[in-house]
This record gives sequence, structure tokens and C-alpha cells, in this order.
Amino acid sequence: MLRMFTPISGTATLEVNSYSLKHTAEWFLAPHCSYVSNGRLIWAAAALGLMIADPDDAGPNLLIGVSEREHDYVRRMVGPGQTRPHSDHYCPAGYAHLQAALAQAATGKPITGRWVRPAPVNEVAAFHAWLILQADRNDPVGDLANDYSSGVRDGDHRIARTPDELLTIFRELSHSPEAYDAVVSAIAEWTRTLPSPQPIRTERIGGDSHYHEG
Repeated sequence: MLRMFTPISGTATLEVNSYSLKHTAEWFLAPHCSYVSNGRLIWAAAALGLMIADPDDAGPNLLIGVSEREHDYVRRMVGPGQTRPHSDHYCPAGYAHLQAALAQAATGKPITGRWVRPAPVNEVAAFHAWLILQADRNDPVGDLANDYSSGVRDGDHRIARTPDELLTIFRELSHSPEAYDAVVSAIAEWTRTLPSPQPIRTERIGGDSHYHEG
């Protein structure tokens, strides 16, 4: 189960504790496994060579070097009473494979082949990166960027790689006219930074004001 997460390396701060991970493992592996001890979880992390840290006053719980965002995604997907994320950008690379392997093992079929972690791909999403950097501004665009960043972090919506994708996200979510105005302002500001921007369609204008949402 731990292999499906992206390992934390270098000087990154570890944020996932073993006690939380052990419960996530129990929920994910149910009904094939009903109990995972804290010690066994730590042993498995050590066997995989994951970073492990001993925080102050943590008792028997240690910090395990797996992605906190990916762990939160899995916990929300399998944990009882959790609100499921609406986007999969923090889904661990091995999540679907492990689910399929567990289902296959439950039927008595042998598992052949070994899952190989795909090489990381650094996807260029310049508009997303720019919008995230605006979150500290004290203006409507800053408020928009802060809400957008929180939505991406919490899995409430997907990443807007382009201005058009941000408009699509806003059409899918409930929002105020002021929030939409902030979206238009942000897109206009972003467009002015480009040497030759592509046209962007905002809300379509209807033939009658009664048939247009604003």
C-alpha cells in the first residue's frame, strides 16, 4: 500500500504520521485486511527505504516520507464519513493498479508482473503557476487566487492550465458576479503578459437579456 505513494526526498518536511497512515491502510485494504499495527506500518516504511522522522512528543508514532496531498486524497476516497475529492490531480500513481490487484487476488487469480512507478512528468501549466502566485495580493484577483489555490489543494476542482479551463471551472461551480468579474480581470492581466495572446471567449451573449445569466 505504501508503494503507491510518491516518496518524499531531500530536505522536504515530513507531514504524514504512521498512526494516520495505518488507519488509511486498514480502510484501503478492507475487507482483505482488517487490522494493521502501527509497528508493522513503520516496519514496511523502513523496508521500502522511505524517510522516517521521530517528532517530539509523538509517542510511538513516527513521520513517514510519503506525499501528504496524496495521502489525504486516498484517506478521503476510502475513509468512512469522508468527503470525496472532486478532482484526481493528487491521486497516487499506483492507486488504480493496487485496487485492481486486490480485486484480482480476491478471486484467487495470481498477480503476475510488478508495478513500475512511472517517471515523473513536469507538466507546464504557466497560467496555473501565475495564478497561484497572486494569492497574497490584497485585491479581488488576490482573493480569487487564494480561493482557487484552496480549491486545488483540497481537491474541490481540477487545475486550470489555461484561462479557458478556469472559465469552465467557474461555470461548473456556484459563484457570485463579483467572483466572475475577478476571473475576467485575472485573465485580462495574464493576457497582457503574453507576447501574442490567443483569443479567449468569456460568457456567450444571448439574443435576449432574459436568456443570459449575467
